[in-house]
Amino acid sequence: MTVRDATPRDFDAIVRLNLESEHFMSRMTRERLDVLASQAAYLRVAEVDGEVAAFLLAFAPGSAYDSENYRWFAARYADFVYIDRIAVDERHRGRRLGALLYEDLFAFARSRGSARVVCEFDVDPPNPVSARFHARFGFREVGSQRVSYADKRVSMQESPMHPPAIARWHELLATRNVRGLADLIAPDCVFHSPVVHTPQAGKAKTCMYLGAAFEVFYNPTFRYVREVVGPRDAVLEFELTVDGTYVNGVDMIRWNEAGQVVDFKVLLRPLQGVNVIHQKMAAMLQAQAQQQ
Repeated sequence: MTVRDATPRDFDAIVRLNLESEHFMSRMTRERLDVLASQAAYLRVAEVDGEVAAFLLAFAPGSAYDSENYRWFAARYADFVYIDRIAVDERHRGRRLGALLYEDLFAFARSRGSARVVCEFDVDPPNPVSARFHARFGFREVGSQRVSYADKRVSMQESPMHPPAIARWHELLATRNVRGLADLIAPDCVFHSPVVHTPQAGKAKTCMYLGAAFEVFYNPTFRYVREVVGPRDAVLEFELTVDGTYVNGVDMIRWNEAGQVVDFKVLLRPLQGVNVIHQKMAAMLQAQAQQQ
């Protein structure tokens, strides 16, 4: 699988893929695509065995694009990359082509120094698959609107671009990559547990606690609901449900010049949530110790 810039030779395949997913997207003819391609900041395809299997189309500020959803974001943000549409060939679904294109698009946005990636997806009628997919890439709702081109309401979504340390943290969470923590965590990192009084010093202990947290915290209900990010630190508020108990908390993360995390603090509420996390983390850490 390769991702590359689209060329006019790909346009017939792109129109065909758009037609397959037209119930989620607006109609697009070959003539319309010619116009959109001239206005777009990003039009790339994922190729499998020499065949176009997926595409993604995105726009930047200042485009003449007449989409009402693009215009919604343009009226509110000066700096963004807007994902207009993505489609994956039915024969190639389940092979991470959509994720591959999103990862490439986010790399494109970072290379431009963009402040955010924005998009919309259907919420009435709902599209839970799309909602889960976008949550993995850090998207959150910043508004909603009914559209004129179909009988539906869409959720307007934003994924703020992050410093490398936070971008890497989100990537590790999205892929459940516990081994990747070793590169992110600095040798002198200190971890502050919500249920252990003494700070845990060093990379090994930090990775041990975060590895256990990957199993306990980061279930399908986990999501970040607010993020405040500075030049060297961030506060990420999250919520989840564990065994039917609501848990709300914050990750407070600080990193060094090299982009490695040097301090990681977790705070939790309410008391019922603290208790269930305490029990789950203790059991997970015990299981890890027995495996060593």
